[in-house]
Amino acid sequence: MVDLFEKAKDKVMRKAKPRESEINVKGIDRKTYLEFKAEATKRDMTVGEAVTEAMLSWLDAKKRLR
Repeated sequence: MVDLFEKAKDKVMRKAKPRESEINVKGIDRKTYLEFKAEATKRDMTVGEAVTEAMLSWLDAKKRLR
């Protein structure tokens, strides 16, 4: 059985667009957001793609700690 997390991660890494949702996140420091957006731009990514990659990375790290 294929791990669903790995499937989603592969889609992001290939820049395929997984099912998308519009999500608003409150409480993000403006300076942090602007630095994050600049880094995403340098990597030729949208903020959404970069946030998805960051979330998957965070979830993967949490999974490995268990």
